[in-house]
Amino acid sequence: MRLVFSTIDFKIKGSAYSDFPIILDGLMNIHWYALEFLINACIVLGTATSILTWEQYGRALYDFFSFCEANDHDWRDTSLTSRHSLIETYRNWCISECSSEASTVNDRLRIVYRLYEFALEEGWISNLPWKGKKVFLKDHKPGVTSKDTTGGNSKYPSSRKGNKTSISVLSRLQVDMLSESITSIELKLITRLGLACGLRKEELVTFPKKYIIDPKTYPKTKMNYRVKLDPRDMKTKGSKTRQIDIPAPLMGDLWNYIKFDRQVRASLCANEKENKTLFLTEKGRAFANRGRGLNTLYSRLDLPFKVNPHILRHTYATHTLYVLRKMSLPMEPLIYVRDRLGHTSIKTTELYLHFIELVDDNVLDMVQNNIASYYGEVANEAAQKL
Repeated sequence: MRLVFSTIDFKIKGSAYSDFPIILDGLMNIHWYALEFLINACIVLGTATSILTWEQYGRALYDFFSFCEANDHDWRDTSLTSRHSLIETYRNWCISECSSEASTVNDRLRIVYRLYEFALEEGWISNLPWKGKKVFLKDHKPGVTSKDTTGGNSKYPSSRKGNKTSISVLSRLQVDMLSESITSIELKLITRLGLACGLRKEELVTFPKKYIIDPKTYPKTKMNYRVKLDPRDMKTKGSKTRQIDIPAPLMGDLWNYIKFDRQVRASLCANEKENKTLFLTEKGRAFANRGRGLNTLYSRLDLPFKVNPHILRHTYATHTLYVLRKMSLPMEPLIYVRDRLGHTSIKTTELYLHFIELVDDNVLDMVQNNIASYYGEVANEAAQKL
């Protein structure tokens, strides 16, 4: 089963809808039930006009139908004779097997509930697979009143309001374990780039090859390279431009990767557009920026802790703030990290300050060899511009 997104050629009643989610089953045929529901929920009703909302709906259904397919469940079997309904089984699977956040599970459940209500209206099923009120995961905040699809008001705990964001950060030991477990040169470099620059997943997989330069053309004393991320070249959040600093050793390894390892993979695919991205899959294609490719690769490492690109981003932000705050620098650490991460508000960056207090000093001090000298040069460059 796969989740793909439409091009501008996808049209409904003459209107084009690019980036619309389309789910393919195990035989790579369109999942028509899912498509009809998505068209109704996202386009016909007009309540979900954002492309990001379309993607959220598509990923929720893709996750649910993938679960059904992997476990040989018929999603249209709405009998209530078994101990647990299919929705309850799916909810428990999200918690126990996937360790998903409560907010994520609740968001998916809301969409799955809507799917079944739509299926009942369309006559695809004879009854709903639950009795009484819909059940969501509880949190520690008081419930809010929310209008349900039957027109009545039901109280259930909200996973959106007042929930404190959980930040996961890798320790030095975990970073070492992660690095040692990776055998793929591409994944190893992607991981290093994420840890060194705090890039988002879509930025890592769309990072352009042309941003990498030969370090030999610069003085050996140069310890970092300022790179401008341009939304015309790659995916950035909100299509905004920002700058990052790539450590010299990493820049050198990325340059060598382009000269040697990457050429082998690039030869497997003649698509010039895909060959513009820095990292390629084993088939020579660009990684799907909306796909689960990276998360899948990390999960296959079978590590005793969770790893994904956003955790690498958290690790970069937390450790960098810690080191910069311990040094006497002619720069404000929060401003520097905010600009590198591309945060709109400094308050978002301040979240990492609260997490620093929970991390042992010895762990943070060991995060990166020569980090003090590396950021010392960043500070010196900033001072020279003052």
